[in-house]
Amino acid sequence: QEALNSLDEKDLQQLKSYPKPVEAIVLLAKNICFIFESKGYEYSDFKIVMGDVKAFKARCLDTDTMIVKLNDPKKLLKLSKFYEDIANLDFSKISQAAKGLKQYVGALLEYVRTYRIVKPKMDESEKQTKALEELFAALKTKEDALQEKIDELNELERQYNANVKAAKQW
Repeated sequence: QEALNSLDEKDLQQLKSYPKPVEAIVLLAKNICFIFESKGYEYSDFKIVMGDVKAFKARCLDTDTMIVKLNDPKKLLKLSKFYEDIANLDFSKISQAAKGLKQYVGALLEYVRTYRIVKPKMDESEKQTKALEELFAALKTKEDALQEKIDELNELERQYNANVKAAKQW
């Protein structure tokens, strides 16, 4: 998100307006096209994917949708391979927008990898929390029943003591 927030719309507009982009931009475009499930991975497809740059930025920020799209192991592996092509490239000399998008792709990739590790643990934690809540509810029911029995015993003891006292007075 930090990488995307730093993107200027003019820079993004410029990024999609190159008549003949350098190879690094073409490789970056391939990554973006893959993320957004474009039919093709060419620079011309990238320009279509980017469309309205304001809307493009908004789609990039929708990480929930991105996770669903990329959570598939095959897709994640393919994006990882695409990212390897740009991982060591320095985009700062080419375009600030390209530099930001490269950071976005890398961050998204890392986010999805982490999500794949953490999500099952979160699910298990939620399951265990629900089970614990059910146990506490059952315990509360039993505590309430026990308290009723204690109250009954106390009342019986009080009656017994009153009867014993009354019997002694006879």
